[in-house]
Amino acid sequence: MLKKIELPPGINKESTQYAAAGAWYDANNVRFRRGNAEVIGGWSRDSTYDLQGFGRASFSSRDYMGNNYQFVGTDWKYYVIVGTLAYDITPVRLDSVAGSGTTLTGPFTFTNGDPNILVDEHSDHGLSVNDWVVFYSVSDDTGLSGVGVTVANLTQAHGFQVSDIVSSAKYKFYLVDWETGSPIIPNGTDSDLGGNVEYYYKVTSGVSTQVVGQGWGAGLWGGSGTPTSYELSTSPQPITTLDTSSEITVEIFGDEPSSPAAIAVDDQLYLLGLTGTSVGGVNLEVLNGRWWTVTDVSRLVSDDEVKVQIDQTATGSVTGGGTGGSYYRGYNTGAIPPVDPSVDGATRGWGDASEATIETGTVRRVYIDNYGEDLLFANSGGPIYYWDTSQNTSSGVPLGTEAGVAKQLNDTSFTGNTNTPVVIHSFLVSKKDGHCVAFGCNDVGVEDGTMNSLLVRWSDQNNPFDWLPSITNTSGGQVLRVGSQILGGISTKDEVVIFTDAAVYSMRFVGPPDVFSFNLITQGVEIVSSLSAVNASNAVFFMGRDGFYVYTGSVSPLPCPVANYVFDDFNESQKAKCFGAANSAFSEVMWFYPTADSFEPDRFVIFNYEENSWSIGSFDMGEFTESVAATNPYSRTSWRDAIVFGNPMSSYITEYAPSTTAPNLEGGDDYIVPIVKQSAVMIHEKGTSAQDTTLDAYIESGEVDISDGERFSFYSRIIPDLQVFNASGGSAQVTISLNGRDFPGQSASQETSTDVDFTVVSPNSGSTFTPVNNATSIRGRARSVSMRVASSAMDFQWRLGDTRLDMRPDGRR
Repeated sequence: MLKKIELPPGINKESTQYAAAGAWYDANNVRFRRGNAEVIGGWSRDSTYDLQGFGRASFSSRDYMGNNYQFVGTDWKYYVIVGTLAYDITPVRLDSVAGSGTTLTGPFTFTNGDPNILVDEHSDHGLSVNDWVVFYSVSDDTGLSGVGVTVANLTQAHGFQVSDIVSSAKYKFYLVDWETGSPIIPNGTDSDLGGNVEYYYKVTSGVSTQVVGQGWGAGLWGGSGTPTSYELSTSPQPITTLDTSSEITVEIFGDEPSSPAAIAVDDQLYLLGLTGTSVGGVNLEVLNGRWWTVTDVSRLVSDDEVKVQIDQTATGSVTGGGTGGSYYRGYNTGAIPPVDPSVDGATRGWGDASEATIETGTVRRVYIDNYGEDLLFANSGGPIYYWDTSQNTSSGVPLGTEAGVAKQLNDTSFTGNTNTPVVIHSFLVSKKDGHCVAFGCNDVGVEDGTMNSLLVRWSDQNNPFDWLPSITNTSGGQVLRVGSQILGGISTKDEVVIFTDAAVYSMRFVGPPDVFSFNLITQGVEIVSSLSAVNASNAVFFMGRDGFYVYTGSVSPLPCPVANYVFDDFNESQKAKCFGAANSAFSEVMWFYPTADSFEPDRFVIFNYEENSWSIGSFDMGEFTESVAATNPYSRTSWRDAIVFGNPMSSYITEYAPSTTAPNLEGGDDYIVPIVKQSAVMIHEKGTSAQDTTLDAYIESGEVDISDGERFSFYSRIIPDLQVFNASGGSAQVTISLNGRDFPGQSASQETSTDVDFTVVSPNSGSTFTPVNNATSIRGRARSVSMRVASSAMDFQWRLGDTRLDMRPDGRR
């Protein structure tokens, strides 16, 4: 008897595998199209360029002359990519624009064997670790040759990463040869070198890790969402090390109000601002910005000594080392970073028992949109920047100079700029009417950076530079009332949809005098992140904190049979890194998210809005941990649909290494090696391989009953219905497995598989296979079976039809 295994499109993981009989239960890198399962398209790296930082936004556009551009905003820099080259167009800080006093005299101090170069004589430089500096003119190479460094080394257009802040007037940068990627090691010690040095500083870099706190209602009931910062001891200095130990003693103030309630073992400390690169062989500076578990507490008269476990081992014993510093305190949660119940001070309102988190130390979010052929950029917590395509390119090629970078809207090079926002949470351009819209920004006339997190402001129509409301323009603003902050928005053909942390609003253009009308659509729905909404097929699909939703004039839950699979293995503390993506060629919306043990996205979920089906996958992404170096984790961090270019493109992580120390081979102290964060761009739906390696894909069904009551069935052959396409070789192989079970949940008692070999007729066409007797032998005896179809290949894709199973009753057990 032949039994057809006919299953509807979509993955269902909301039940047991047996209860999912009649459905597909699991998959990786498989989509559904026209009702059938097929392997997704391949992917490959765009080119060999490297981007500094992790990509947080991708965009593409075309200028009026027909030239195409791709843009990536990382948490450190902005890039425009043309052909095989990436051009750094990161804005320059307004206080370091050429000609505004940006000359230092003899600022460089070199230390033998240490690539970290000291820059002094610059009071109030305002830099932070991981900011970027560019020295575009060094007038005097006298003395440089004595330390093995040249003017060309110091004036590389790429610039250098700040590795240490010594004081408000001194900092260090890490000297690198960008042709080789290797540090340049001075071979001598000298100071006051460089002559007249001209420089500029790129805008401040962002952070890539989220710090969260808690509060009942998470922002609905007032209070502060910023953690309380407690100072470390300054007399004596705060750090004590013990030779060969991986614990350090941290001395804190123990008297109120400068400390929290008694710290206990298994609580966590989040260290900030510690300085000292070799205290008993421990680099204190790489401990900053991370959580460390308390292992012991000693109570003193006015101070407490707290031991914490670190990831370094001391090579000497030092008492009272390090300088400065403060910390956040996280209660014992059994997890790092602490998520529940609280981080001191990061609470809101009544009780301290919320399961909803509040973002405190916020990962940088990046926003890009076009204004005609020109581009607008912004980082969360910063201003809006403008990149004039015609002024900053020549025949479609970016200038690649300081003059060709993006500039703040209030830059003096722009005319008519009035009251532009100096700090925003996010922005977009309203496509219907041409207004630039800022969410969560400073109000008109407020120039000190104070943000109203529920304020919506917009520029004059078709003029992104004029933000001062008047009777002669259409600029204006509106404060929303539901929620504590605006998380983001998305522009559709008819309106702008706005998401707060407690509501969804519609913003529609109505013309003067009101300009826009605002309507509250629904309450009690919170988007998971500012970039997790996607506009597709005249609807807005978005990922919430507990499920998926669709807006079509009203908000409705989107039934999702993989929701538990997603949210039961989800890193809530890093939710700001979730992002939505459209793959219009396949009628798909995708959401990328970090699993529980990953700090960057390592999985995706797909919704096909034409067929109302779901699938899951991971491409070649792997789990990402911030404390462990990784080469090619391939975490996708932003996405751009096939707009302008013929394929979707995504930014992805190519290399990561936390800040560490390296031995000075000339006998000096160990030196700092700053954090490494590099990205590139992946082209998707291209070819059939995963970066010229095998693309692993599979799909597995729920358990299908093949007998009734207490009886068993014997199966002896399978008749597959498979099509191979986009093949580039002469043959292809797909493995079909049948997992027979006597009882639900049992390990497969009859696990058998067969390889189906195909002969390719011609490239890019359907292919045939010719098994013995038009079937494939596969034997087993069970009450139910699940079918798995898998491949590990780089030169073809397959599409599954209706497979049949030859079986007969086989009695009782």
